[in-house]
Order: sequence, then C-alpha cells, then structure tokens
Amino acid sequence: MYTYSNGWSYEVYYKNNCTIDYQVRSGPMQGRMVKGQEIKIKQLKTGYVSEDLEGGSVEPPVYMVSWVEPTGTSVTQVLNLNELEVNTTIFFPHWVKKEPRKTVCVQSDHLH
Repeated sequence: MYTYSNGWSYEVYYKNNCTIDYQVRSGPMQGRMVKGQEIKIKQLKTGYVSEDLEGGSVEPPVYMVSWVEPTGTSVTQVLNLNELEVNTTIFFPHWVKKEPRKTVCVQSDHLH
C-alpha cells in the first residue's frame, strides 16, 4: 500500500512477473479495482552485496514496471526495494481526466 504526494492511495499486489492486482483507496478514482492486469517488468539495477556497511549488506534490485490499461491509461513505476520507494508516472486519456468516476468499477467484470 502506498500514498503519492498528491494524496492518492493505492493497494497493489504484484502477483508474479507478468500480473498485478490493485485497488484505488483514495483520489478521484477511489474504489476502482483491477485484477489480472498484465504488466512488463524490466530490472534496472541488479542486486549486489554492499561493502559500505560493516559486514556488508544485500542491496536489492531496482525494477521498472509498466502497463497500459483498457481505459487507455499508461502507467510506469520504478520500484526501489531498498528504499521502499515507488516513483510512478501515469498518463490518463482526456476522457478519464475529465470523468474519472466512469472508471470506478471492478475492471475485469467489464472486459468482454
């Protein structure tokens, strides 16, 4: 679960290397639920053992996760697991920006 600086809050479950589920907890699309969203993952930084700290420490990798939703919304996240930090860029189509409540549903129920 994470909250962006604009106050929007999301709960995301990274199911495997090609699928996520998420729910929007606050913001203009609060209540939107997506299950089985296909994603692409790219490892940006490999994990390594850091010698900076006494005895060394394991530094986890950094990943880029991206997807395009059926609404036309494009999302890219950079996950820094060491810092527990998520940086996200979201591009909303004009219609979603204008009427975000139209996207509030369980997305998988509307994909026929």
